[in-house]
Amino acid sequence: MGSNKPIYRLSVSDFENSFDFYTKIIMFKSKYKTKEPKSAVLSFEENRIIIEQANNYQDTGKTEPSLGEGITFQIKVKSIESVLKSLEGNKCPIYSKPEEVSYKRNGRLIGNKRFLIKDPDGYLLRFVEDL
Repeated sequence: MGSNKPIYRLSVSDFENSFDFYTKIIMFKSKYKTKEPKSAVLSFEENRIIIEQANNYQDTGKTEPSLGEGITFQIKVKSIESVLKSLEGNKCPIYSKPEEVSYKRNGRLIGNKRFLIKDPDGYLLRFVEDL
């Protein structure tokens, strides 16, 4: 792949439920899936994540939803529309409605469309489309 993009590793409380959410609702593709330990590498365009059934290996304390409280994972996509349609069709709540924002970077105005959702364990996912 040759990408410098981060690969997020998320511990999940119910692997099959999370796998279905990521692959069937927000349209990540499964690159591979293991049974023991339950884990999967998933991709969406240039973005990759690993989900794994919560275990004792990386526990640093209580693992109760919302597991991702306080952190947002940004997922840059070509278009947010197909993800929004899938979320709406599956009656999934959108945590922060789609919005267009702009800001200056190096004296140049840059804009994007974005929205925020929570996965089944409370991880915040921000989908972003450059304008």
